[in-house]
Amino acid sequence: MAVASLLDAHDQYVLHPDMYVPDTRVHGSFIPGPASVGHVTAPDEIHHATLTTDRSLPFEVQMAGRSEWHRGDRYVRRNVPSFSIELVTHGSGELVVGRKRYDLRPDDVFILHPNERHVYRACSREPFRKLFIVYMAVDDWHRRALEFTGLQDVSRIRLAPADARTVQAVMERIIDAVRDAPPDGPLAASLSAYELTATLARIRGRHEDARRLASRIETVVRYTLDHLGERLTIARLARVVNISPDHLNRLFIRSLGIRAHEWLLKLRIRVASEMLCKMPWKVHEVADSVGYDNAFAFTRAFKRVAGITPRAYRRLAWKMR
Repeated sequence: MAVASLLDAHDQYVLHPDMYVPDTRVHGSFIPGPASVGHVTAPDEIHHATLTTDRSLPFEVQMAGRSEWHRGDRYVRRNVPSFSIELVTHGSGELVVGRKRYDLRPDDVFILHPNERHVYRACSREPFRKLFIVYMAVDDWHRRALEFTGLQDVSRIRLAPADARTVQAVMERIIDAVRDAPPDGPLAASLSAYELTATLARIRGRHEDARRLASRIETVVRYTLDHLGERLTIARLARVVNISPDHLNRLFIRSLGIRAHEWLLKLRIRVASEMLCKMPWKVHEVADSVGYDNAFAFTRAFKRVAGITPRAYRRLAWKMR
């Protein structure tokens, strides 16, 4: 089957095909590190908003505030139905989403998505400080509003100093509106939360334009999508754009930060994971559709990327439906 009918070459999961492995656990927890002895490890300012059921509000803020963590403090979150935007103002940390790691430094925004498995921690000797805004994401209208932001596949955005000042000013307004709780507080917080997401979406759009794929890479990606069920090799993909395999690898590293053969492996497994979740095909049929000669080779490759076998992945994914 032609995968191009299901995916686009500019799809985030095609360009960066990291897998999400379902987790049946549903809670999260804060775990203080050794450096927190003698310190207050909870957020030093946290305000709960007055919640409404007013669907005219574009976004609804659940909590807002400031945090100060110490080295080793971490939070493990699984399947929490909220959406958070956090701005690092001091120190450094690390965010792990599935199998992908992001270092966090001042002027970085990191985004925690509903029902996402992630861990983030403080890493620097100096305090790790951040501002945070937590959006409601329980009801359908909350989720639809968040989808319109275009930020649903973004985990970290690096901001220029001027952009960071703009984002921080908006977040400070939200914190003030939630803390002071004036009669129009929910509306003020909601409008500022909309401004915050729109600002980040615009900044992210500029970043994406700056990282636009070279035409040769895009040609290779589209060719791969159209022929994913065939026995593709890097040499064959290189011939599509009349360059050597080494040159193709250099282009992939420069554009996507990954070698061509690693990208091809991850893309095959990513597409296979979608099929395992959505189609009642046997494992060997899925293997053949993404270019593997036999189920054994496919299972070995799948386990290398996902950490579990295709059958175990399907059981987990179907259990989470």
